[in-house]
Amino acid sequence: MQHRHKLGRGAHTTSSVCVVVVLLLACLVHECRTKSCPNVALSTTAGVRRIEQLHCHEYLSAQGVGELFQPSMNAEPWPRCSELQLDAGNLFALHKCYCSPGFTDAVYGSNGLGLLEGLRNIDIGRISCQAPCPAAHQSIARLADTGACACWNRRGCVFEERTLLRLIPQEQRVQQSVVVLQDNLQYDFAVVSCRQRVCSQSLLAHDIILCAQLHIEFTYCDECPAECLQQHRSCDIDATTRFCTVSCDSGYLRVYDSDTATYGCEAVQTCPPHHYNNVTTVHTGGMLFVQSCVACPLGQDNTNAYHRGCLPCASGKINAAVGTACTFCPENSISPSDGIAPCPSCPSVPVDKIVRQGATDCSDVVCRPITATFASNCLSAETML
Repeated sequence: MQHRHKLGRGAHTTSSVCVVVVLLLACLVHECRTKSCPNVALSTTAGVRRIEQLHCHEYLSAQGVGELFQPSMNAEPWPRCSELQLDAGNLFALHKCYCSPGFTDAVYGSNGLGLLEGLRNIDIGRISCQAPCPAAHQSIARLADTGACACWNRRGCVFEERTLLRLIPQEQRVQQSVVVLQDNLQYDFAVVSCRQRVCSQSLLAHDIILCAQLHIEFTYCDECPAECLQQHRSCDIDATTRFCTVSCDSGYLRVYDSDTATYGCEAVQTCPPHHYNNVTTVHTGGMLFVQSCVACPLGQDNTNAYHRGCLPCASGKINAAVGTACTFCPENSISPSDGIAPCPSCPSVPVDKIVRQGATDCSDVVCRPITATFASNCLSAETML
């Protein structure tokens, strides 16, 4: 029993070693297949030099697949094959186009590059561009080596140089930024700034974390704008984000003047009678406003002090023009339902009666009031107006 126990432990140990070896081999293979493009800090000359040393053409040539490098076609742009159109004016015209990244055409893309040339009008409707690129292209696209991170695959099965720092002047390349080399070679590089250039700039948590990972301290806006020296406002810098918040005093709104491109705190407007204060938001979050006095529309009026809106005319009243008061309808007429003039007149009203003021039906009549020149017997039977 003891001997069998020792054999069992030995077998278990051997099995464990085998598992570890298999896992290590699997990890090595996995690492080879999933190696991603680096993010590089531009805050040092070493980081800038690392980016400057990336060259797709040199890398592909060293891999023995230099034919996959095709310089940018910006000088002579080719259309995408899906956008290629017939040349009705020249039946014998020859066309060229490129397939989507990662694909070629099994019939017309005999060169395996996804760049189709010598196409006739009759061929255009037959192009499919659904064949995967050759294995050599797929190996580069899978990032078998980080040297491939210099390559940009935006056409068919060919690569060109990512623009990288070539668009940034030499004297400006050392900066408080991070170069993000996309793992997907179908996209160019991107630069993430590690500083908030202006206080109005929105910040992404991802960018702040990325800068911290590369040991670049993110610099926040820590200066309040010059407008803080003006009246009717207060400015506070957040202790954590260093973001400056401008608040207007009570009775004032934060506004933007498009003519002078400046911000300010403007007193809440009190509009004239029969108008309202039309406050519109022009900034995300509702912090900036534009005020304007607008006349009340037909059928509405406003006599409130703040004038934030207009209300329909009261029953029996109308207004004949925008921005005017609501008034009662003329004698022996009724109020329209929408409060907009004219008021429909009531025919055949007895001489000793009158349509009730504010009535909406011609049958709503009362006795005409007695005056120095008019007397009526109906006063004894009906209530006076």
